[in-house]
Amino acid sequence: MKFQNRTIAVLELPLPQQTLVLRPEAVIIKFPGGRTSDVGSLCFQKRREITVKKMAKRRTIKGREVELQSINSDRILVIRKLILYASDALLIGGKRPETVRNSVNRFVTFVDWVDQNNYQDSFKNAENIKSTFRAYVQHLRERVKLSSISINGAFSQQISISRTLEEICQIEDLTRGINSLKRNHQSQVITRPPSEEAQGKILSLCTVLFEELSSFLIDFKQYPFEIPMPSYLNYLNNKLWIFPTNPAFLKKNKGKRENYAYKYAEGRIATFEELRNSPDHLKKSTPAIKLMLETAILQIRKSNSNGHNIHRVIQGFNALNYFLVLFVAETGMNWAQVQNLTWSEDYEVKSENQFFRTIKWRADNRIVFFELPISFMPRFKKFLKLREFLLNGQTCKWLFFHRGSHRDEDPQQIKFRLSNSYQILKNIDPNIEPITTRQWRAAKSDWLIRNTDPATSAAVLQNTEKTVLASYLAGSPVTQMEEITKFLDGVSQIVEREENALPLSTSRSVGSCVEYGKPQSINFETTTTTNCRNVEGCFFCRNFRIHQDERDIRKLVSCRYCLQEFAKSSGGNVLPNSILFATLNRVDEILSEIAKKNTILVSKIVWEVEEQGELDQYWASKLEMLMALGIVL
Repeated sequence: MKFQNRTIAVLELPLPQQTLVLRPEAVIIKFPGGRTSDVGSLCFQKRREITVKKMAKRRTIKGREVELQSINSDRILVIRKLILYASDALLIGGKRPETVRNSVNRFVTFVDWVDQNNYQDSFKNAENIKSTFRAYVQHLRERVKLSSISINGAFSQQISISRTLEEICQIEDLTRGINSLKRNHQSQVITRPPSEEAQGKILSLCTVLFEELSSFLIDFKQYPFEIPMPSYLNYLNNKLWIFPTNPAFLKKNKGKRENYAYKYAEGRIATFEELRNSPDHLKKSTPAIKLMLETAILQIRKSNSNGHNIHRVIQGFNALNYFLVLFVAETGMNWAQVQNLTWSEDYEVKSENQFFRTIKWRADNRIVFFELPISFMPRFKKFLKLREFLLNGQTCKWLFFHRGSHRDEDPQQIKFRLSNSYQILKNIDPNIEPITTRQWRAAKSDWLIRNTDPATSAAVLQNTEKTVLASYLAGSPVTQMEEITKFLDGVSQIVEREENALPLSTSRSVGSCVEYGKPQSINFETTTTTNCRNVEGCFFCRNFRIHQDERDIRKLVSCRYCLQEFAKSSGGNVLPNSILFATLNRVDEILSEIAKKNTILVSKIVWEVEEQGELDQYWASKLEMLMALGIVL
């Protein structure tokens, strides 16, 4: 068997509409962003196997070596359709390049298996394709049994191959009649949101650094430049000073840099006497010390006279890195989405949600959009000004870009990872805990679910509700506690007559509070904390009231029903039993007090809620949400 190089042609996707692919066997497709896939080699049934080591060394432009005599006419038709399918998915289907590339690469893996196992004429007709696919599913099942692949990994491969085959071979319901693999939701890895402390440190640091550095550059402020720092970092006077040097500031735990003419900690140039008396300069002559001072002063003057001095531009790209962290945290996008975001100055801002603004523009003949919280819009607009500064008159199709190691090359799509931003932050706070894009996505999803609903979460994260609920809603113990406390929003400890009005009271989901923000404990022996944030404590607060009317009783009974369903499902794992059951007991006490005065009304509403499911609308929606999350079964 003799493997040879073949003539190749690189086609950049997406292709112009009505493009004819004349020689699929020669094609290497190139996705937006630069990555490639040698699909043309699949037209040959005998190809050189590519190991991981060889793949790292092989030049993509060269393509896989093949046995030229093994070319297959059926394959040529399939690969031509595969190329057009990938192109249409990008051009018309609006799919992300990483998504399409993943589907294509999975198909390459499938065809490699087909040829390695000698399935002859596998693409000749529909029956052969179904037979081959059935055997492949069985192969995946065997790998699962041998623990060489997870059940969910095998399921994803099965789904991807079936969808691709159905599209390019025009076969309907390929999995019908096949003992196909099923996803195991219990084994699915769910991403837990990072702690609020870790999020807070990163977000506060990135916010102040981005805001201050952006203003420094856009408004052409002068060196030395001070940036306020959190007190826990113990910088002198809580200030970080930036100089036109490399490095630009005093790195945390890296010494005082007394061998330079700059006083980094104090934000000034050293005096002649300070340098003369420094242990680092005792052997230097007077002219040498004066030269150090003159050089330092000249460096600052030079940088303060040129808005695009290299040191300023470096700080601009640092600010871009800090904004990237903020952007990922606010949008919940994965890194591939962020990298592939295009941009156009001809954009519009739409108000399609009371909490968010939708940013829309057109790129590659399709509408591109993402959503940002209203509060983040001023910061995004400031980033656009920073972006304009960094481009310095040039144009770039990418929202986020780099300009090479010297920051003077043509703008290019970013290639680095988010970890690059954390490496810069560690020079300021060595103990900072990096948070991955998936963790930020989990944190964003968790916040959205707790403050909006699954549909809004899916829209903001550009995902399906099912995916959001399955993959990003583990929640920390603190978050889970907050979730249940939302049920305890407003139950009183004092029962009012139906006709008694409560002027100046605050309406709550189950009653009223006569002095919101000023909790007063009734001093029950429970582990609850009486305050207006952890609202389970409201049951034990003197300021809560509830009327004996049907409306308030239905709210209270609905709340109790939700708590009981939660208790059945959680087994007491989310809140300590002492809190959960003390709260339920307190609700029972309040209902008993009302029942003393109107037994018939309480019994009627309990029957309607618990037997007929006629919950108060607020609590019905809460119960529906928890059922969707799988917290209540």
